[in-house]
Formats: sequence, structure tokens, C-alpha cells
Amino acid sequence: MKKRILDLAIAYRRKSFIRVAYRTFATLFPFVLIGIWIQIINTNLLQPDGFLYNVLYLANWTSTTWLRPLRLVATFIQNILLGFIGIYVVYLAAYYTAQLYQRAKQLAGVTGIVVMLMASFQASNRTGNFYSSLNWRMLSLQNLLLSLAIGYLIGQVFRWLSPATSATHNPHTLEIQSRAQWNLKPIIVSLIIGIVLGVGMNLANYFAISDSVITALSDWGAGDSHFIIKLLVMMLISLLQWLGLYDPTSTWFTTGDSAEWNANLSYVLSHHSMYHVPYPLSGVELYSSYAVFGGVGCTLALLIAFVLVSRRLENLRVARWNMIPVLFNNSGAFFIGLPVILNPIFLLAMIIITTINMLIAAGAVMIHLIPTPVFDYPNGTPTFLVSFIGTNGNWASVIFAILLFCLDIIMYLPVVRTYIEMQNEIIKLDLKEDQQ
Repeated sequence: MKKRILDLAIAYRRKSFIRVAYRTFATLFPFVLIGIWIQIINTNLLQPDGFLYNVLYLANWTSTTWLRPLRLVATFIQNILLGFIGIYVVYLAAYYTAQLYQRAKQLAGVTGIVVMLMASFQASNRTGNFYSSLNWRMLSLQNLLLSLAIGYLIGQVFRWLSPATSATHNPHTLEIQSRAQWNLKPIIVSLIIGIVLGVGMNLANYFAISDSVITALSDWGAGDSHFIIKLLVMMLISLLQWLGLYDPTSTWFTTGDSAEWNANLSYVLSHHSMYHVPYPLSGVELYSSYAVFGGVGCTLALLIAFVLVSRRLENLRVARWNMIPVLFNNSGAFFIGLPVILNPIFLLAMIIITTINMLIAAGAVMIHLIPTPVFDYPNGTPTFLVSFIGTNGNWASVIFAILLFCLDIIMYLPVVRTYIEMQNEIIKLDLKEDQQ
């Protein structure tokens, strides 16, 4: 059975789209890592609602005179590195796809950028005047899969409509000029694709399709719905994270903005008891406290499992460099650096472990082993302090969270071992190709 799983995973890994995606992730990783670190410093240390800002009482001994420019600089760098990630992804995806088929890779990459900008172009005429802007959500880390797909599509257009190129390392100007002229057809076809995508995105924005879907899922996950429905929404979040739709929880729902949360908080404040709240199985609070250890899919447990099992330097570097970001529940760089995104070895484990955590936490709440978290917590609160703050310092909740986290590590260990075996087989296959 294990050999069958490995064979299927290796066959999947050899697909052209996955090869392009992983090469893109490998190239982007340093920039995403730096952006994530700056994001953590900005949101946790420099912003008034940040965890470290409040723990260190920065408002008492620092001045906004020098904090404000630091925030501006950090936000600027963070937006450049992470806010435009879609442009970088589409260039690299088109580049590596064209390279895979020995086509004009630089032209494919630049064409991919143009198509991505056309697809993200937004037009508005609501006030009688014409306005244009870019859909920044499309260009951000949250839509990694879409950027990959567009870049791969443009690379395929060049594959089918452009001639093969020679492997000249330093082509002369005349050769570059000739390549550009020969690739006019795929460029035109790509621009037509960009127009179609742009029209489609504008129609979707006009009819608020994306917002309607997000609102519906937010209501199911954070509203007055059955616990099973909430559980299914949490499983969907794990799937979307695996697909490269980074951090959907930041735009869907957060702790402290639902009717359930308000009712529970009112009960606790009036009765001075954390137990017997009206909604003991509040999905968002349980999910944030016991199913997001380091990020969607209990990322911190996966990271620790890699530190315990892996001996490959590349894996250990990714784990070490992401230890602090993941501890503060920011797993973006880890998901790209390993990668976890689009990796079939981790998909089922992420969904199952999240589900198990939710079910165990729900059972513990129902038998009054732990209370339902009802208090909000500062932005960027580390993993194990979420349940502590959410239950107003209940130590049983902290001990329960730590035991649950240890169980997550144990469940991830065989998954990591399987991934390492697949990784070793892929390396052997790559070496054989290089020798041919």
C-alpha cells in the first residue's frame, strides 16, 4: 500500500504543472520569507493591536514619532514583497513552462505579466465617471493558484504557437530581435486571453460573485449553524490552503465578529462563569484555539515533525527559518518553501488532523473538561496562548492544547517519513535525467 502511494505521488510530482509550480515556489521562497518576517514585525510589534506591542507596553515607553515611520517602511516593504506576489508568480510560471519545452522563456514570462495585469484590471462607472484600478486581491498571496494557472497557460500558448529556441547562453541582439518577431503570434493570442480573463473578472466583480461566496461561507463557519456544517467549512479551509489560496481565514471570519461570540461573551460577563455558555461549540473559537497550531492544518506540528525526522539540509533550513513565523501563526513561507502547497502527501493529513482536533476539542467542551474560548486576543498571538487568553487564563485549556499538539506531531511523523521517501526518489530520477 505504501509503495502504491509513493508511486502515485511520484507520478503526480512529474506532471508538468506541478514541476513548474515547485520551481516557481523554490525561486520565490527567499522573497516570501523576508516578506513574512517583516509582516510579523509590523503586525505584532509595530501595530497597536499587535501581541508584542501590548505585551511589551510599547505605548508607555515609545513615541509614535518614530513608530509611525517604522510602520510605513515595514508596510511598504511588506506590500512590495507580498502584495505583488501574483506578478512574480505568473512570470516565473510562464518562464519555467516555456523553458520546459525549449521556447522563448523571457518573452513568455513578460507576456504572463501583461496578461495578469489585464486580468486584474478593474473598471468602474458607478458615479458617472470612468475609474480604473487593479484588483489587488488577485495579485496577492491569497490567489497563488490563479497566478500559477495563468502563467502555466501562457507558457503552454508559447509551447504550441512558437518555434523552439536554441540553448544559447548569451544571444546577440539580432538573435533576440528575431525571437521576438517569431513569437508575435503567441503574444497576440495571450493578449486575447488576457482580455477574456479581464472581462470575466470584471463581470464577477460587478455581480459580487466572490463576495457572495465568502459571505456565505463566513455565515456557515461563524454563524448560527450546526457544528457539522462548521466542521465542513474548516475542512474546506485546509483544502484551500493546500491549493495555494493563502490564509483564507483573514478575509472570511475572525474571532470576535459573530453573533455566537457576542452571546457567549455576554453570558460570561453576566454569570462570571466560562461554562454553560449558549453556544459551547462555537466553530471559530474552537478552530482558532485548538486546530490552528501555527497555521491552517496545524502547521507547527508539521514543522516540528520535519525537525525530528528529516536529515536533509534544505528541509531543516526551511523549518528553522520558519520556526518563529509559524509560532506566530504565519505559515505562508513554510508552505511555499517546503512546499506543502499542491503536495498530495500532506493534503489528507491536514484535513484529517484538523478534523480530529475539532472533534476532540468539541468533546472536551461538552463534558466540561475545558471551557469554550470567548475572549478575543491580540493580533499575532502565539499558538499556545490563544486558548489561554480566549479562556481568560484557564490552565486546563493550555494543558489540553499542548497535549493535542503532541498528538498532532505524532500523527504527522509517518506523513513526513513518506514525503522524505518520495523526495529521495525524485532526486534519484532527476540525477538519472541529468546523466542521459
